[in-house]
Amino acid sequence: MGRVCIRCWESRGVIHMLTEKQKRFIDYYIQTANATEAARLAGYKQSQVQGHENLTKLRNHIDEKLAAKEDVRIANGDEVLRHLTATMRGEVSEDSPIFVGKGVQEIVSKGASVRDRLEAAKQLAKRYGLDGRQSSGEFEDLTPLAELINDDTDTDDTVETIQPET
Repeated sequence: MGRVCIRCWESRGVIHMLTEKQKRFIDYYIQTANATEAARLAGYKQSQVQGHENLTKLRNHIDEKLAAKEDVRIANGDEVLRHLTATMRGEVSEDSPIFVGKGVQEIVSKGASVRDRLEAAKQLAKRYGLDGRQSSGEFEDLTPLAELINDDTDTDDTVETIQPET
């Protein structure tokens, strides 16, 4: 059985187009999760009976529309890989408050730390089998490598400590 488009439904081998009321019913049912209320809001006069009938008849359309909404809300593999790549390249930043004196803070945009960038690189290497340890999935400790990287490039990460006057 193939997929049925959201604008039509099949009954006894005949494909019917969805009416405007049925489309509204589907939208309201997704919002309220109540067939009677969805039928009332969609404009049906016998909302309890027609709500139940529509829920039974249009279940595939409701499930398809819910699945489409879930696809938008949940990150997929490509999105995760794009984020890891951007983090590894230092393209990701976050806003952090820093103390500037006398109880005042400023918001400063701070790039990903070297440790975060290395972790993203590890995850990407693991995903693409570039770590040389496909069988175990283990990485050796790369912390010493992070210490060798020149920290002078991350001048935005340094915060000057201000001592209160006594």
